[in-house]
Amino acid sequence: MSYAPDYCDVIAAAIEAAGYPDVMRKLPDDCRRMEAVMVFPADVQGESRYFDLFQTRSFRADVLAKRESDEAAEEAAWDIQDVLAHADLSSSDGSYELSGFEVSTPRPVSVKPDETGYYTWHLQVTLHE
Repeated sequence: MSYAPDYCDVIAAAIEAAGYPDVMRKLPDDCRRMEAVMVFPADVQGESRYFDLFQTRSFRADVLAKRESDEAAEEAAWDIQDVLAHADLSSSDGSYELSGFEVSTPRPVSVKPDETGYYTWHLQVTLHE
């Protein structure tokens, strides 16, 4: 079992398998001036401990769809949301044991294009161990 959970790799692989060749495992600032789908870790929800010493963890990933038009970014975000809602997001290396997950509703990051002229839509994936 690996120490670092591979949930961003699993999410990126599910998106790539759905036909998105431009998936990147980088923060948005590393992907300037190009269309891309970006997957990167958000916050770890932390561990919950119960009276019987059982522990759970939750992980959250941000997914951004960056496109030249707002319509294309919105369409990609909604498609990715549907892909992830029906994907098997289990760990590929055993770094976490998936008990469930949620995929948020996509929303625009801004109503205007960013400083590079691209529109970005955002969604989050929360995985529960």
